Amino acid sequence: MSWRFGARSEAAPPGSYGNYGYPNSGYSACEEENERLTESLRSKVTAIKSLSIEIGHEVKNQNKLLAEVDSQFDSTTGFLAVTRCDGLFQWWRTKGSML
Repeated sequence: MSWRFGARSEAAPPGSYGNYGYPNSGYSACEEENERLTESLRSKVTAIKSLSIEIGHEVKNQNKLLAEVDSQFDSTTGFLAVTRCDGLFQWWRTKGSML
């Protein structure tokens, strides 16, 4: 069976040495470039994964801080409401009785 492009054959074409039709030097250079790009992509994905984990931790910390601030605002609002009512009551007791 003879070798044809795109067809499977039992014999490799002359000069390919089993490299799927690519000459050794070109295939090797292509493979090296592919490995280099794969490693570059792998390092970028690792960096993005690490960054997303850090963002997740930061979001949790910020949510905790916001919950604490919300709780403090609630207690301050309650305190101010009581103080205001006491102030209005005191005003009414002194000034309101003169009306």
